[in-house]
Amino acid sequence: MAHNPDSDQHKRKRDISDDNGNQPPHADRIPQPPPPQSGNIVPINYLSKAHQVKLKLIQGDSDTFSDVLTLVNEYEGVLNRHESLAANLGAKLTGSRLLKAMEGAFEGSIVTTPPQTIFSSDPVTWLDIVEFAKAKPAEFVLTPTPNGTRSCQFPLKGVQVEIGEDDWRLIVSGALDRFKLVPPQPLEEDEMAELATLEIVEQRLQILIKKADEVARRARQLNYHLSGRKASIHARRASQSGSSPSFQAVNQSMGSGANPGYDLHADLLQQFLAPSQSSSHRISSVGSIPPTPNAMGTATSTPRNSIQQQALLGSNRPSPGYSAEPVVRDIEEENRALVTAKIEKLARGDVIHPPCDRCRRLKTQCIKHLTACQGCTKKHARCVWKGLTEEEVAWLKGE
Repeated sequence: MAHNPDSDQHKRKRDISDDNGNQPPHADRIPQPPPPQSGNIVPINYLSKAHQVKLKLIQGDSDTFSDVLTLVNEYEGVLNRHESLAANLGAKLTGSRLLKAMEGAFEGSIVTTPPQTIFSSDPVTWLDIVEFAKAKPAEFVLTPTPNGTRSCQFPLKGVQVEIGEDDWRLIVSGALDRFKLVPPQPLEEDEMAELATLEIVEQRLQILIKKADEVARRARQLNYHLSGRKASIHARRASQSGSSPSFQAVNQSMGSGANPGYDLHADLLQQFLAPSQSSSHRISSVGSIPPTPNAMGTATSTPRNSIQQQALLGSNRPSPGYSAEPVVRDIEEENRALVTAKIEKLARGDVIHPPCDRCRRLKTQCIKHLTACQGCTKKHARCVWKGLTEEEVAWLKGE
C-alpha cells in the first residue's frame, strides 16, 4: 500500500515525554489524576482540622482579574494611538508645556464651520494650524470679509477654519519657530522620560507576569489535586456499592428526595461565606471541669485559697456590659452572611438589594463591583448591613 503524505499532517507530533521517560515533562503540563486503587486511598479526616481559622473561599467569578485586564487594555490603547505613555501617566513633559506657551501667544480664537466643541473627536488646534501653514503656504493667505476686515480661511480636518489677521501675521512671521514644535519632533528630555517610563512599566509587568504564571501554575496543580480527591471518593463509594447502580451525584443526594427544592451547593456556599463563630466568648460551666486533686486539697485546707478561687472564677465571667457586644456583632454578621450569599449569585454591575448601610444612608443605588459595592470599593470600606428591616431579613431567608 502506497504511503499517503497527506496523512502525516493529521498525526500527533511526537512529544518530549514519549522518550521512555528520559526527558522530563513540561513544568506547566499537569497530567490527569490516575485511577486510585482501593488499597491506597487515604481516609479523609472529617472530625478535626489543623487550623481553627476558617479557610477563605476562592473567588470564582470572572471579575477577579477584570481590573488588571482593563488596565492592560488601557495601556495598549495608548500605544495603539501612538501617544506618550509618560504623558498619559501624568508626567510633566517639556513639549506639552511649550505647546501651552505657544497657544497662549494667540489673541483670537479658532472659528470652524460647522462649530466644534470640547466633545469633538478630533478638534482643530493651533498646532494643527501652524503645521498647515508650513505644509501649504499657498492656501494660508488673507482674504477680505464682508465687514471690511481680513481673515485667513482654509479647510482642515473636514471643517472650514477661520482665524484673525493678527494671529495669521504671528504664524507667517516665523516667531513660533523658536518653540521647535513644527514639524513635530520629540524633545530629547521628553524621549528620555518616555524611555524611563517604559522601563518602569516593563519592570512592573515582569512582576505581574511572574505572579500570574505562578497563580496559573498553582491553580492547575490545586485543580489536579482536587480531581484526585474526587476520584478517590468515587472509587470508595463504587467499591461499597458493589454491583448496585452508580451512586447519585452530589447535588442529588439521598436527602434531596424528601425536599426536591433543596440545593446542596447553595447551602454550602452560605455556610462557607458565613462569618466564623468565635469560641472565645463561650464560658464553660464550673461543674463540667473536673477538679484536680491538688485543687481539691487546697480548697479544703484553707478558706483563703477558696476565696482566691472564687475571685479567679469570677474574674473570668464577662461583665453585663460586655455580654451585649457579641449579640450585636452576631446579628450584624448574620445579616451580612444572608446578603453575601445573595451577592455571590449576582454579576458585576447588578443592583444589590437590600442596599448596604452606606448606600442606604446616601440614598444611592448599591451596585456590585467585586466583593463589595462600587461606593464602598471607592472609599476602601466594607459593606455592612446593620440597618436591615425585619421584612428584608425575612425576604433574604426566603430567597
